[in-house]
Amino acid sequence: MVGKVALAQFAAYEIAWTLWDRIRKTLKRAAIAPAEEVVAFRSNTSAIVTMAKGSSGWLRISSKLHILMFIAPDAWEMWGSIGLCGE
Repeated sequence: MVGKVALAQFAAYEIAWTLWDRIRKTLKRAAIAPAEEVVAFRSNTSAIVTMAKGSSGWLRISSKLHILMFIAPDAWEMWGSIGLCGE
């Protein structure tokens, strides 16, 4: 993507992929997680959605991003895991 987009957008893209990697690892694991991991997940999902919206004015929050940011952390807090849930 270097040379194809502005440097600010490229930096945002790299940050988004770093955050997504953290979120992805959590989503793919079916295990009961400690409370501090739920807090980190909530923070990472909020950061990735906020950063993505801020770096591209055209981005809209899809239903899947809404679920990831708001519903998944709440479900995780209630049931202790979201790794066992699918689409």
